[in-house]
Amino acid sequence: MKAIIDRFEEDHAVVELNEKMYNIPRALIPHDAREGDTIEITISGKISNERREASHALFERLRKKSVAKKELPKASDTESNEDENTSENASEI
Repeated sequence: MKAIIDRFEEDHAVVELNEKMYNIPRALIPHDAREGDTIEITISGKISNERREASHALFERLRKKSVAKKELPKASDTESNEDENTSENASEI
């Protein structure tokens, strides 16, 4: 995609792309670019796929940890079971 540099403001450039204006950090614009210059903007699908895979892998790790925590008895559950066992043992005596 080609965008036209409309102007520079402080730390960003205002560019026109498809009849809309966007602010782009100055650090991403070539240092010798001037108002009226055309810049090429490329969006890489490969990066998006890598990010999607990394995000999915993180989600799966978190899900597995969550499932593992649910399988462990809570401290309050253990205490209530001990109380029940103590009561049962006391009634047998």
